[in-house]
Amino acid sequence: MNQKANEALIATILQRWTATSNPSAGTTAVASVAATPKVRHTLGIITASQKNQTAGAVTASLKVTADSIAGTVLAQQHFLTAAAGVERFGFEFALPAPLNTGIVVSFDTVQASVSQTITMTGYSESFS
Repeated sequence: MNQKANEALIATILQRWTATSNPSAGTTAVASVAATPKVRHTLGIITASQKNQTAGAVTASLKVTADSIAGTVLAQQHFLTAAAGVERFGFEFALPAPLNTGIVVSFDTVQASVSQTITMTGYSESFS
């Protein structure tokens, strides 16, 4: 590797981030990284879980959006959790958000007896 490539790799490693959401049951899990001027955030890994404490199955959607829960949908996945069951899942990819925007990972509205967790990691690139 040349000097410039090494510097770029080091800068990327130093700009890694992690966000976690682990709210109480009945509250929607939302993890995010804020928009920063002249920065592009790239989502690398999502791990999430949903625990259903009811007698009926629960369907939920996990969404990745730009800037806010109501922002442009970058990715989405639907999940079915059986009665009294737990679903755990993980995704690894390189999903860049548009320049100058944040990334939000969230479940849709949750029922009172369902608890959810989200952890996401990624890195940021500066374009200054």
